[in-house]
Amino acid sequence: ALPIYHVVIAGVLPGTPADHAGLKAGDVVFSVDGTAVTTRRELYTRLWTRRPGDVVEFQVFRNNATKRLAVPSADAEAFFA
Repeated sequence: ALPIYHVVIAGVLPGTPADHAGLKAGDVVFSVDGTAVTTRRELYTRLWTRRPGDVVEFQVFRNNATKRLAVPSADAEAFFA
């Protein structure tokens, strides 16, 4: 069952590490690096603790199945510059 509160990926920028790792719009994020995330703030707090090059493990729910995706962390400024 889905947690009462959860984070849904609204979109993924093409060409980003999340895109290459297979994250998709509509994915429901259960956890990041094994720690449950129930709010967008928790998700970003977990991501901001990582350095470029670190691998971040997402556990997501998609198409009635749970998936684990390894996403290499990158410098966000490189994609928004």
